[in-house]
Formats: sequence, structure tokens, C-alpha cells
Amino acid sequence: MGRPGTRGLVIAKDILVGTTLASAVGAAVTGSLLAKQREHGAVPVNSEGKVAADASPRARKLDRATSAFGLVNIVAGVGVVAVTAILAMQAGKSGRWSAVSRLLP
Repeated sequence: MGRPGTRGLVIAKDILVGTTLASAVGAAVTGSLLAKQREHGAVPVNSEGKVAADASPRARKLDRATSAFGLVNIVAGVGVVAVTAILAMQAGKSGRWSAVSRLLP
């Protein structure tokens, strides 16, 4: 079987990958809804191109949700990279993996 803790890391990676996917879909949906409102001129923007303070509550809520989904996506993506690196380091220490990897091109 694997090293102790490896199963937990694999489960953590699965959760992080799922979170990355879900947050990307969430950002796409909320961003699309916000873009539709902008097309109709319903969302005032400030000089920086961000949703203005006097925008509708729905537009401000969609903007905050899109930003939150984006932040979660970035954090989960970094987590995936970190856990993958840890798993790769553990695999490199495995005698069985070392034997198999010698046979690989």
C-alpha cells in the first residue's frame, strides 16, 4: 500500500480539483449574468471599469460573487499544485515507484 497519509493527500487533491471546477463554473455563470446586465446598460461602472457603488443590488451581488468564485478558484488551484508536488516527492521516495520508473522511457 502507499505511505501513511498518501490516501489523505489524494482525497485532499480530489476535493481541491472539484473545488477548482465548481468555482470556475460558478464564476462563469455569475460573470455571464453580470455581462448580460451590462449589455443592456443596467450596470454603471466606475473609472476603473468596476461595478459602481450606485449599481443595482443584484449587479453588486453578482460582481462580489464572481470575484469570490475567482478567489476560491485561485486558492484551490494553488492547493492542487502544492498537493501534487507533495505526492510527487513521496512517489520519488517509493522503492516500488523507483523500480517501475527505471523501466519507463
